[in-house]
Amino acid sequence: MSVISRVYTSLDPFLSDMIQQGAVPGAVLSVGDLSGNSFRQAYGFMRTQPYMEKMSENTIFDLASLTKVICTWPAILKLIDEKRIDFVTPLGDIDANIMGCAVEKVTIGQLLLHVGGLSERTWLIQYGTDRHEIYRGLCNKELDFHPGTRVAYSNRGFILLGYMVEKITGESLDQYVSKNIWDMLDMSSTSFNPIQHHSIAPTEYDSSRHAYLCGVVHDENARILGGVSGHAGVFSNVYDIEKFCKMILNKGNYNGKQVLNEKLILSSFQNLTKGLNEERGYGWQKCQAVPHENSLFRHLGFTGTAIWIDIVHGVYAILLSNRIHPSRECNLHGIQNIRAYIQSALVSAFPV
Repeated sequence: MSVISRVYTSLDPFLSDMIQQGAVPGAVLSVGDLSGNSFRQAYGFMRTQPYMEKMSENTIFDLASLTKVICTWPAILKLIDEKRIDFVTPLGDIDANIMGCAVEKVTIGQLLLHVGGLSERTWLIQYGTDRHEIYRGLCNKELDFHPGTRVAYSNRGFILLGYMVEKITGESLDQYVSKNIWDMLDMSSTSFNPIQHHSIAPTEYDSSRHAYLCGVVHDENARILGGVSGHAGVFSNVYDIEKFCKMILNKGNYNGKQVLNEKLILSSFQNLTKGLNEERGYGWQKCQAVPHENSLFRHLGFTGTAIWIDIVHGVYAILLSNRIHPSRECNLHGIQNIRAYIQSALVSAFPV
């Protein structure tokens, strides 16, 4: 039995049981490796209100903060590979309008590592609804701490990274990443502001719309920005994310196409915040209590999504759920327990 088979054999009954207990309405699980071993399964329901609809492997999910690694991280790596920027490039060098602002000297790499000093609170409506006014407000907000001194997970930082992509390329973030990343990976079900809603898992009820959000980004800040932002807004399914994970494990290569630079990928999956309060690489968080130095990394999404990448052993795991349907007040401990169990299964699969 392969390692992937053992991991799946452990996860399958656990996830079925957790969904029966009401931890989440439903989920799609995928675990695989570069050798071709893979297991994929849909569980439970994609919709429970106002009627029941079963989950399927084709279900498209609001990825929430997985946008940071599915969209913004590869876009930045692409621009670095093209030598249009570097990890040490300050924001002020990209946009002259930022000169004199609080974030002027904050670098691309610091934002990717969440050490840029930006606030952990987002709440964009305080700056209005105009995109340019919002970006100006983000740039003028005083830093919470000196950059590089601690880790503070910040949506603001990735909103600014998405904005930097647009400033550098002259294209909207969704146009640039679609053309340069997703199309190259044949990720045909991945987009911002999806048009087709019939296969999308709904999130929570929106009283202003008198309906459950479906195909409309759940994150309020991304919604203010028109649904396209560097921190949230991407919709996708498990098949597309599998392609993305396999590309990472294959050193940036997909079907003979070099999508991302191998060295830049490897640099992202290292602990670059040693001595600080959290271990992170560029874009990704290193899982705690992992015996292998640069092995298991992850990213989570508020809607109930998660990706784990073990670049040392060539393994990935994907969890997609809409745990905030029908409400964000649903059992938070349920998704936390599911994620913890999956992570533990991945760690124990490769003992020292």
